[in-house]
Amino acid sequence: MIELSSVYVKLNDKPYEKIKAYVDIVFNDLFVIHNLVLRENRNGELKLYFPNNVKRKTIAHPLSEDLRKHIEINVLNKYEYIRRKYGDTVQSNN
Repeated sequence: MIELSSVYVKLNDKPYEKIKAYVDIVFNDLFVIHNLVLRENRNGELKLYFPNNVKRKTIAHPLSEDLRKHIEINVLNKYEYIRRKYGDTVQSNN
């Protein structure tokens, strides 16, 4: 079974922008996806965007909605923890 073993969050040093954080995730301590973006959408909700190339074609993404939700929940929890611990304007990782 695939397990999300680590979530690394780096807060954007400009919290007034739509991009709130940059994220790396690790599965089973064996596979990493870098450069996910946690962004505020038009409704003010935080949404996780997977990395894409120059032509805006997504290069990595979950194949099931359940896995996407699992990843989003873990990333949002880590983001909120980092914001509470360091505040909005401090860059952090972990």
